[in-house]
Amino acid sequence: MNPGADSLGPEDVHLWRAHVHELAPSAAQIRSTLSPDERDRADRYRLSKDGEAFVIRRGLLRAILSRYLDRDAGAIRFTYGPFGKPLLDPDEDALSFSLAHSQDLIVCAVSRRAALGIDIEFLRPLPDLDGLAARFLVRQDADSVRALPMPRRLAAFYTRWTRQEAYLKATGAGLTAAPAAIDAALDAAGWKLETLLAVPDYVGALVAEGVDWGVSWLDWPLNGSARG
Repeated sequence: MNPGADSLGPEDVHLWRAHVHELAPSAAQIRSTLSPDERDRADRYRLSKDGEAFVIRRGLLRAILSRYLDRDAGAIRFTYGPFGKPLLDPDEDALSFSLAHSQDLIVCAVSRRAALGIDIEFLRPLPDLDGLAARFLVRQDADSVRALPMPRRLAAFYTRWTRQEAYLKATGAGLTAAPAAIDAALDAAGWKLETLLAVPDYVGALVAEGVDWGVSWLDWPLNGSARG
């Protein structure tokens, strides 16, 4: 498969995965593809490693999108939604995308669906799992997590957390709101959700409009770099 504009049909969602440690040696070259405001944002991080991680994520997004837009990664223009969600400039091709990262893993979804959202989390231990579930999950989900035996609670919490985050990313609301019930909200909107097990020790979720789409996993880099 050679992913690009011709391979992305209306029923396709391409999921790209990459690892920060593999891209870090190319951080300087990746930075050159960023816009001035993106480089300024990277420089404002208090820790240089966090700034470099942002450079890698945004540069990867540009490189992936360049495969579909048939233009240099540095020529892609972004606008931003009311809650800071990056969007392609209205003059660009009608693509939707969503980017998520946790620890060393970056995952990027690309589709022709009008809206989609993705979230990924590393299964790191949490000291107050029940308290976090009660604070951040809707009550129904928090109760479901608490009812499970302890060895299963961590994965269950992250599974529900990523479902919620993916939904909020798809709607563009970010952390500013939470639906009363994810499943009910998805059904009402005519959207579908898939749980993602990208690599061991990670769990994620993908939400996109419609129910007639399928997922293809792709690893970056694929057959060399995109146009840079």
